[in-house]
Amino acid sequence: SAGAMISKGSFEIPASNGMLSGKYKVVISCAEEMKNPPKNLARGSSPPTEEKLPPEFSSFEKTKATAEVTSTGKNIFDFIIP
Repeated sequence: SAGAMISKGSFEIPASNGMLSGKYKVVISCAEEMKNPPKNLARGSSPPTEEKLPPEFSSFEKTKATAEVTSTGKNIFDFIIP
């Protein structure tokens, strides 16, 4: 598996990070800090977040997005999120 941050609508995973040829599930996440976090957070813990994308993109179990990496070609993948 590999991951990358999306910046200005684009992402890049360098070949040196080991993406071998094959078909992969794609999970895209957009989490934001909760506007009203629970009051009983443990001291020093990270603030809780809420996922903003539907499970069809953000859940490993439910994602419908895939990408097929090949050893030739540019391997450009566009994902349209409504």
